[in-house]
Amino acid sequence: MGNEELNVFKNMTPEDRAKWMAQFVMDPDKCKKQGCSNTQVIDNTFTDEAEQLCTMDEIGGPKFLNNKEHARIACEAGDFGKPLPHELPSLAAAGVMQYRFSWTVYKKRFGLENAAGVKTEADLTTNEYNEVKALMEGAQKGTGGKRKGGTGVPQPPKQLSEEEKLLRARAAARTTALRKLKGMADKMRKEIKEGEDLLPILITKGYPTAMRDFYKNKFDEPKTTLETCLETWSTMAKASNDSIVDVDSDIAAIETEVNKLETAWKTTKAEVTKDLKNLTA
Repeated sequence: MGNEELNVFKNMTPEDRAKWMAQFVMDPDKCKKQGCSNTQVIDNTFTDEAEQLCTMDEIGGPKFLNNKEHARIACEAGDFGKPLPHELPSLAAAGVMQYRFSWTVYKKRFGLENAAGVKTEADLTTNEYNEVKALMEGAQKGTGGKRKGGTGVPQPPKQLSEEEKLLRARAAARTTALRKLKGMADKMRKEIKEGEDLLPILITKGYPTAMRDFYKNKFDEPKTTLETCLETWSTMAKASNDSIVDVDSDIAAIETEVNKLETAWKTTKAEVTKDLKNLTA
């Protein structure tokens, strides 16, 4: 995560930050893509431990020990730990007790296993890894993750006013617009580099220096457009989320830059890079 992207991240609400982080980690544009296909020979022996709360009569039944006397001896000897009141209140009130009866199941698995799929990978710093891990664990437990300085105890969600909800939604829309602008800037930068890398080949192919300079100058305008858009991106990334009017104004400005950059990219690709590719092929 670069410094400018980090500024976008810092200006988000905690909820938007969690969503942005998850999207950043899993976004295919940010990740290395891999395909996998493998065949494995499986020959495993393993055990499963199972536990169930049972009355003495259940333990002595056919499902478990199948012997009432053996069940009584084991329960009274404490083999199943301390007896507990029955989980049903009515039976617990009548003095019915339960025991933690556990047993081991041995399993064997063997054969061939075929698998195919795709996966994405992204490089994370230690802090990014720890934060994403905590948020994912919190989501799985329904706590939203334990935040720095917090107790880890789930708190009731804060009730937001309609204006706060709208502001949060518009701030998220601005973040999306910023990501779109950055993506468009990356495409423009790549297009310019691809075209400029072809310029020396013109000379190698025997074209005059004037032709090389002609195409070289054609990259000046898209470079200027790119620099302007990146300045807008950097400024908006540091903006606050204090006012719906300000956020909407930011979104409009960002979308203008996106459209401007997209037009410049299409023109450069069709009228400059394409010509250079044809001339140097």
